[in-house]
Amino acid sequence: MSESFSEYAIAHEAGHAVVGQFVKIAAPLGISFFLKRGTDSQLYLGDFATTFLFPPDNEIPELPDGVKNCLCYTLAAGIAATQFSGLSLPEENNGLSSDIELMAKITSKPFESFVPYALAIIGKEEKAYHEVISQCLRKYHELKTHSVDEGRQVLLAVSELEAIFNKFTDGPAR
Repeated sequence: MSESFSEYAIAHEAGHAVVGQFVKIAAPLGISFFLKRGTDSQLYLGDFATTFLFPPDNEIPELPDGVKNCLCYTLAAGIAATQFSGLSLPEENNGLSSDIELMAKITSKPFESFVPYALAIIGKEEKAYHEVISQCLRKYHELKTHSVDEGRQVLLAVSELEAIFNKFTDGPAR
């Protein structure tokens, strides 16, 4: 996968992290990416992911609407972030399938209806958003120069994300 994919994916994950932190319901637990070994024994970039606690399927129907909305804002934040940064990929919608699948467990509203709210949060927390991207890119480039193994590679752990959010964010919406 190309550098443009990694920049796009990092912005996407930074959106999830910033919005999740802002709404507090889906505060991020880390941002990582995956390396897979190909048949040629070379390592190849796989998916990027933001980890946050998501309720079990059986608890979702009982969640208050406000909590459901916060989860949806967090899920829509990936695409909102790439829009905010002016990034796109030819097969962009292919990368949204897991976000759309999770959102479908919460609501029947269209995915796109939550994007404007996520965009507004990213705009409000723009400094934190750019710092998350900057730190992820720094760590990603560091890892590329080291001999790393196949599997999950952590870009930002929860403690690193918390440090960024403590420095740059205003806190949750009131």
